Amino acid sequence: MPLPSRASWSRFGTAVLGASLGGVVGGLVVVGVILVLKAGIDFAGAQDTWYVVVVPLLGLALTVLVLQGIGTDKPGRAWWRTFPSSAIRADISGDVVDCAGEEERFPWRLAPIRTLAIIATVASGGAWPPTAPSRIAAAGGAGCCGPPASPAARRACRR
Repeated sequence: MPLPSRASWSRFGTAVLGASLGGVVGGLVVVGVILVLKAGIDFAGAQDTWYVVVVPLLGLALTVLVLQGIGTDKPGRAWWRTFPSSAIRADISGDVVDCAGEEERFPWRLAPIRTLAIIATVASGGAWPPTAPSRIAAAGGAGCCGPPASPAARRACRR
């Protein structure tokens, strides 16, 4: 069996470097968005009652403005904000299920506008992110209905 040429090793090295760099950058973006969401939730939860009532409504209104006002279903507009005419604009899970096994069909171009809508909703206190129940599950699921079993469970139930 002949050894691969230098050109094929060079292409392989370029692919490994690109994949590693892309993974690191993508991971940093995800962690950054999660930190923004957590900071917004912590800030909103520590405010007075009027803030806890009014600001989530403003966050939801901003979400509607982003998804329905900036987002459009008219072809020929900016590609990054054009939803398919039959799409439910806030339903990322539906897109994931529809594209299962064919990830190249996933509408990645809509990720920035949907991320902005998620930040507006969750960081204003309008909704809890999906990670809140997972924190409780990671803490053993104990403590929210009775005395917490561990420090981790106490921290999860306070959030």
